[in-house]
Formats: sequence, structure tokens, C-alpha cells
Amino acid sequence: MDSLLSMRVFNQVVTNGSFVGAADRLGMSTAMVSKHIKHLESKLGIRLLNRTTRALSLTGPGGVYFERCQHVLADLDELEHAVGQSTIKPRGTLKVSVPVTFAVNYLCPVLADYYARYPEMKVDLQLSDRVIDLVDEGIDLGIRISADPNPSLVARRLSPIRFVMVASPEYLERNGTPQTPDDLVDHSCITYAYSNNGTAWSFTGPDGAITVNIQPKLRVNNGEMAAKAALAGLGLTIQPLILTQQYLKSGELVPILQDFPRPEVWVYAVYPNRSYLPAKTRAFIDLLVEHFGETPPWGNTGGCC
Repeated sequence: MDSLLSMRVFNQVVTNGSFVGAADRLGMSTAMVSKHIKHLESKLGIRLLNRTTRALSLTGPGGVYFERCQHVLADLDELEHAVGQSTIKPRGTLKVSVPVTFAVNYLCPVLADYYARYPEMKVDLQLSDRVIDLVDEGIDLGIRISADPNPSLVARRLSPIRFVMVASPEYLERNGTPQTPDDLVDHSCITYAYSNNGTAWSFTGPDGAITVNIQPKLRVNNGEMAAKAALAGLGLTIQPLILTQQYLKSGELVPILQDFPRPEVWVYAVYPNRSYLPAKTRAFIDLLVEHFGETPPWGNTGGCC
């Protein structure tokens, strides 16, 4: 067997903590993963892993080998990257985590271009508004809509997205229109469950930043549902223009507190911090830059209507 490949398999087994996790990450069967480990142990004449029905653990020699193995693989990957980045073709499966509404509305053209250029590639697209741990989930690349992306990740900024507070005309007729952020304490607020500050809304006023603590009437884990709830007259919500612009144009929703804009929010491509990017990930990011560059498909974010 290929000893170098066996080293990569061993590295994935330890990193994932299981044969099944390594098999999924590498796109091979669990039986083949086991064969690679046995190959290494036979070649080295030592046991690398203690196996039980519940867990895996490194033996003493296995720990030493794992540490050296990481250095060897990192050096090899860096060498390959340095001598032929432009000639390395994307290969394997790219795992991407994307917010639901963003993916449904804007990602298919990117995928079409990706497959057109790299027809042998496979993409495992995971749609979720939950911000998952890319490393724990074995994700190559995430797309995040954020004012402050996770500092433990490498973030490539793509396009701005403006958020706006909205409500239905019927709701405002019944409850009045807030004139300042402080007025929000008297209103029904619809919040986004995955926001870092779901019970505190931030604005920019004439004298600087303003933060208002609110008591949500409705809390949902999907932005599209929050917009629909506002359409139904359940309260005020803050959502991106990519979700609300059509309703603002039709008059079904009304913008509120436009003199108190929200902090700047951007679309980011994020990935785990590493010495280099695999070709499959770099190629996808390049396409994201092409599609969501200076003029994103959701248009000018300077206005809301």
C-alpha cells in the first residue's frame, strides 16, 4: 500500500477521533481506513492506536508518530503548493456550509460555473442557518453573513449586505411607528435565533453607536420565517435586503428607523486556518469573488426600495 496515503489516513483517524469520521472525510470505506492503519503498524512494527468499542486513543509511540506525521504532511503539502499551485487541479469532494436563503437564491450560478470548469469535482452542500464548527464538522469552506466573523477562521470578505428594520403597514397602524431606537421597548420584536446579540439590537445614531435591549415576542432560527412573520403583522424585525427588498418595493413591508442604520455587515468566505488552501477550496473562493464582487447580484445596498 502507499505509505504516504496511509500516513494521511492515520492523521485523519486521530484528528476525527474515529475510523468512520476519517472514512467520511477522505471519501473511502471504513474497511479501507482500517487496512491503512494496519499497514502502517505492520511496517513500523508498533501499535499506533488503542482501540475499544467506544473510543480510540494513541499509544505512546503512536503519539510520537502522530506529531512527526503532522510535520511531514504539512511540509509536503507546502512543497506541493509552492512548486505548482497553478498546475494543481481541484479534486475530491468540497464540503461547503451555507445559510439556507443565501444558497437557494444566489449559489446555483456559482455551482454551475464550478462544475463547468472542474467537471470531476463533487460538492457536498450543507444548508443551515446554524453557525457550525467547520473543523468539528469536517467542512472545507463556509459562507457567513456577519459583521464580525469568527477570529479563529480565515475570512475573505466578499460583498456588503445591508440590514433594515421592517414592519407591515397594518402593524404600524395598530402600534405606531418608532422614531428612535429607544421606542423599540414598547414594540413586538421578532429576532433571529442565531444572532450573536438576539436580545440587543445595535444602531448608529448621530452621536455614535446605540444598543437597545429588547424582549422578543417571537424568536426564529430562519430569516425568511422572520420576514414572513413581519408580513403577517406580528411585529418588527431586522433582516437583510436580500430577504425584504421585494416586499419593500411592493409596500407590503415598510422600512423603519432609516436615520439609525445598522452596523456594516458583509458576506464572507471562511475556512479553517491552515498554511495553504487546497486547490478545490481556492477555486471555489475565486468563483465566489467573481460572482459576489463589487456588484453583487442583490444590487446596490445603498437604498432599501
